[in-house]
Amino acid sequence: MSHAMRRRGQLVPTLASALRAFEVTAVSPIRGLYIDYPEQKGAYLFNDTFVYCDAMVVAPVTANVTNSTQMAPRSVWLPPGAWVDMVDYETIVVGNVGTVMNRNFTLWESPSWIRAGAMLSIAPKPTSTTAMGFASNAEVASSIGWEVWVGNAFAGAGNVTNEDGSEISASYMLSADGTNMKLKLNLDSQSDLSSSFFEIKGVLRASAVTMCSAGGSILSTSYSATTLTQSVQVAIATPTFHNSHSYAFALCVNVATQSFSMLPHPQPVGRGGYVGRRMRAHKLKSLMDDQLHNPQQVAMPLVTAVNSATRIDAACRRSDGKAVQAELESFDASVSAALAGIFNPQLKGQSLLSPAFLQLAEAWLAPY
Repeated sequence: MSHAMRRRGQLVPTLASALRAFEVTAVSPIRGLYIDYPEQKGAYLFNDTFVYCDAMVVAPVTANVTNSTQMAPRSVWLPPGAWVDMVDYETIVVGNVGTVMNRNFTLWESPSWIRAGAMLSIAPKPTSTTAMGFASNAEVASSIGWEVWVGNAFAGAGNVTNEDGSEISASYMLSADGTNMKLKLNLDSQSDLSSSFFEIKGVLRASAVTMCSAGGSILSTSYSATTLTQSVQVAIATPTFHNSHSYAFALCVNVATQSFSMLPHPQPVGRGGYVGRRMRAHKLKSLMDDQLHNPQQVAMPLVTAVNSATRIDAACRRSDGKAVQAELESFDASVSAALAGIFNPQLKGQSLLSPAFLQLAEAWLAPY
């Protein structure tokens, strides 16, 4: 629940901007799929699936959780185009008539998909000092960031309109070989933004992050191999505007790798994305630790699968693109080996695992 509330807080800029557009267009930011796709039969299949702020499709889970698996079923119709699963970062390319997906979700997963190439405007993550009155907090308003959902799109963009009428737009362009990404931020003459940040989703670690324009500086960079997310925070110098035209000030950031594409090779079709499946394995490992208490042989295959993130990050740091892709390509086999090990009575410690845990393992580690 706390994660959902923090996520809601982060999306305040996107939703607020969409509500301002609603005042002009009368198109609700949250609407049935049939509004955007009236000629598609699939858009009428599920009346509890919605378009959210133009770029996202959300499908709240309303079915009961199965006690034995702690998962609930959910069906959704995805419109034509390329979509990124926001749970596991898998890119799904949908044909001209859309497609129906049937999945089971855990309690911590919120079914949602976003168009490949979309850039969502987000607020900094709420903290204990900013949580109260989050939407109007001055610290939040002075630093709007962007989630970059690349998927299979080599270019993308997003924009936001602030309460004072100022506009901010962002865009990215990825080179054909995937080794270089230019992030661009455009501010109009009314903006008082002092910093911004980018969270590039579903990519490999960059080896260099530099400014490719004046008027700003890199504050920090970080990378999470568990979510394949490259983060960049930039300071924005106070610009001197010579006119009142919108987008009078531009900032450019260059993100690059040395010898391999930022985009990981796709996982096997129909098996689920790396990020979501590894997260399930990680949570299962925590439950296993509670039952085993001490290191046991039965746990090692699962440890190997979970620690793939550490090995991926290490390979990125030494610019070993082949090792990175080998880890990603072998992950599905690692999860299968972990599941087989959990049910192997010859492995030391297997008898300590409860029947309830075995049911969870079978459900959570299965491809989807």
